[in-house]
Amino acid sequence: MKPLYLTQLTCTVFVLLAIASMASGCARKLDAGTVQRQQSSIESAAREGQLVARQVTKDATLGTTTRVRMEDLTITASGAGDSLSQATASPQLEHKAHKLATIAGDVTDTLNELYRHPADKSVAHSVDLKLGKLARQAHRA
Repeated sequence: MKPLYLTQLTCTVFVLLAIASMASGCARKLDAGTVQRQQSSIESAAREGQLVARQVTKDATLGTTTRVRMEDLTITASGAGDSLSQATASPQLEHKAHKLATIAGDVTDTLNELYRHPADKSVAHSVDLKLGKLARQAHRA
């Protein structure tokens, strides 16, 4: 049986390590490469969503397939946006990261429109147009 002071010391060390790891995670810095990768992810999610929306307008896909695809793309776009908004960026990258995080949120919202209405051709057409615009914005950001 361990003496009480060793158990307390072990618990204290564990708590300090947990706090240190959380603090280092919160202070994560964005570099140019990370911003570029997230930018590509956002643009890709928008372009792929556009393709799915076009398939819906042509009755070339099932509602279930559309929902699954929209869910996957939403996870990609929202993950990229979260990554950009939760980390700290250098002053040179801060504006771009903020702009891309906003675009990622818009892409996520637009993808969710088609997720909610996977067989509606007019929604699909609207989503196609919005995602095209958002993909261009992400590319130019």
